[in-house]
Amino acid sequence: EIVPFPSYLRQAGYYTTNNSKQDYQFETPEGVWDESSGRAHWRNRRDENQPFFSVFNFTGCHESGIAGDAKYQSVTEVLDPSQRQDAYALSTFPPYYPDTPRAREDWKRNYELITAMDIWAGELIAQLKEDGLYDNTIIFFWSDHG
Repeated sequence: EIVPFPSYLRQAGYYTTNNSKQDYQFETPEGVWDESSGRAHWRNRRDENQPFFSVFNFTGCHESGIAGDAKYQSVTEVLDPSQRQDAYALSTFPPYYPDTPRAREDWKRNYELITAMDIWAGELIAQLKEDGLYDNTIIFFWSDHG
């Protein structure tokens, strides 16, 4: 039987949230999360002194964000003009990719999506600071599927 890590934290009294991806390659057992949805947040706990473990999933950097115009536009609307990239002026372009307009456009989009992800992570950090939790919180940042 697989026991996900947040289950142990929840048993120890932590408020556990997942916002909101659950692609674990197995059925999620009952009792892992106090809350698992697109609205899950540590701010939803009833007791502000209760320790918490919150997972937030930014999916904007998935390949669909690079290839799909609608998702790319939606995710990068937070960028100001100074944060936009010029596909033909990229200073970092992997040498193992063909130097074609399409490849450069994909990398430009990738860099812009990473910038949008940085803004998103910064907003979560700002919320921790607003709540007086930042100095006593451990932040893990990992890629898709850990």
